[in-house]
Amino acid sequence: MRLPWWAVVLMMAGASPASLAVETGLRRLLFPPDFELLRAYLRPALGAPAWGLCVATLLLGLPAWWVQTRLYARLVAARGAAYADRARVLSLYAASTLPQLAALVAALAFTFGAPLTPVAVSVTAAALWVSLLGARAPSPAAGPRD
Repeated sequence: MRLPWWAVVLMMAGASPASLAVETGLRRLLFPPDFELLRAYLRPALGAPAWGLCVATLLLGLPAWWVQTRLYARLVAARGAAYADRARVLSLYAASTLPQLAALVAALAFTFGAPLTPVAVSVTAAALWVSLLGARAPSPAAGPRD
């Protein structure tokens, strides 16, 4: 059974918010209460790096746009039009890695006390970038983009 394209994009876009939710749940469930003292102690030191990761997430969507376009075109050129559907998925996977990686590191920083605001902005930005990349992914019938 093949999933519809919107479902693939939805699952990929939800990966960053889901990682933050799972991290928070596991931390509250498994970590000792004293860990919150460590988080409070590290929060001031992790504020600036968290905002830096927020900016990185926002900016990494731009090269992701380029990666998706180029990778799709190269895969279809190398393997033929019959490979267009698979090239569409692979190019989205590869391109969405860029903004999602920065958001994942931001979620990890939240584990150790980074402020929620920049982490939430990073996670939201990653989800939006993946959604945009999925929405602009070429239809296999349209052929490669230049």
